[in-house]
Amino acid sequence: MNIGLKIKKIREFKGYSQEFMASRLNVSQAAYSKIESRKLVHMLRVMSIADILEITPLQLLNFDETRLIKEEIKLSPNFEHKDFKTQGSERERERESYL
Repeated sequence: MNIGLKIKKIREFKGYSQEFMASRLNVSQAAYSKIESRKLVHMLRVMSIADILEITPLQLLNFDETRLIKEEIKLSPNFEHKDFKTQGSERERERESYL
């Protein structure tokens, strides 16, 4: 997965709009949209975006959507398999470890 797509997936997971991200970066929404469509993003921009998303640049670069989806299914309160039930605080700790 390219860096732009990783940024987009994390932004969506956090519930942030492109407009919000653009305003925090002091760029237009159109300029921000281009960031999410790129395969390469300047490291200084990655650092700024990671800061807004409240993660480290390394977490952003290493983001794995497949792993996150698996954990979200496993941690879903509607998922009834006895081996996958967890308490709320444990769910939050696990979610934070992936972002």
